[in-house]
Amino acid sequence: MRFVLACLSVTSALALGANALAQQAAPKPVANGPLTEQQAASGQFRQVDQGTSIKAGAEPHFAAARKAAGNDFPGLLLLCNQARPEALRWALPSAKVLRQGPLQEGEKPRPAKLFDNLYYLGAPNVSAYAIDTSDGIILIDTLNNGKEAEDVIAGGLRQLGLDPARIKHVIITHGHGDHYGGAAWLQKTYHPSVWMSDLDWTLSPTTLDKPYFDPAPPRDKVITDGQVLKLGQQSVTMHFTPGHTQGTVSLIFSVSDHGKPHKVALLGGTGFNFPHSPLRFAQYAATMGHFADLARKAGANVILSNHPENDLVVAKSIAITRRKAGEPNALVAGVGGVQRYFTTLNQCALAYGEQMK
Repeated sequence: MRFVLACLSVTSALALGANALAQQAAPKPVANGPLTEQQAASGQFRQVDQGTSIKAGAEPHFAAARKAAGNDFPGLLLLCNQARPEALRWALPSAKVLRQGPLQEGEKPRPAKLFDNLYYLGAPNVSAYAIDTSDGIILIDTLNNGKEAEDVIAGGLRQLGLDPARIKHVIITHGHGDHYGGAAWLQKTYHPSVWMSDLDWTLSPTTLDKPYFDPAPPRDKVITDGQVLKLGQQSVTMHFTPGHTQGTVSLIFSVSDHGKPHKVALLGGTGFNFPHSPLRFAQYAATMGHFADLARKAGANVILSNHPENDLVVAKSIAITRRKAGEPNALVAGVGGVQRYFTTLNQCALAYGEQMK
């Protein structure tokens, strides 16, 4: 647990910041590898890609990823570990440990106010976020199924003093069931607009690989790259970030902490459960560089994920809830910290691509 608590510290930027990742063009979709998107999403990606040794071309990328992550992003290094031969993997906390933070075994995450206008609503394995505005709520992702949408999202909003009937827009970051699973229930119950990329509107009905995922919602609003969704005085910019799925969308938006403004970069898809090929990992790496550049230009100093092992949001939400007057917000990583997050993912993907050559 010391490792988890150490991850709450926000350190200064390392030399692997924005300069190494800036000015990369937006990646384009690539062809599938040996598995389909659906097979890979369900965890069938090959575990023999890594070989039995660290290849010379991969070693610098592993080293760069480890340096960039420091103690702040152990969940991202678990992705790097997937690229390493099993006998040479780093000793890291499991995803389950990182997801729980200081919670006891079996204890569920609690809804929490993270910033003046941003709220966390999480199941043990996946996160949703609510942005409160003067004209209603923008919800980001919907957890695994309608039951979680009802209990965790709607119930959590009520615990936080917010009315779930004020949900006006739902943004689905990508077409895997743990992100769209609760959308149909929310759509039927509160009638919000539901937004997803065209590619992932097509993908989503085919990725019911877990029995606890509910079917995808009826097709609704289609996101375009760079589109700005406005509600009240709040705006959310939606960017295409292909890699995790070919239609993954990531977000940049403003929050405040006791009136002090901050900018959030929320990466819409992180895991390597996609068809493995050197080309797909190159696309993923390029996407991390591209979104890092967008985040840097926006001045993003907060990084969020839709899976709690990646941003340690459970532990940090508890720290935010318990902090005393004048103490910093645990989610403010600084511009350099956000850039190190993307550097870690960029370098892990490049390492995996090298291991496959």
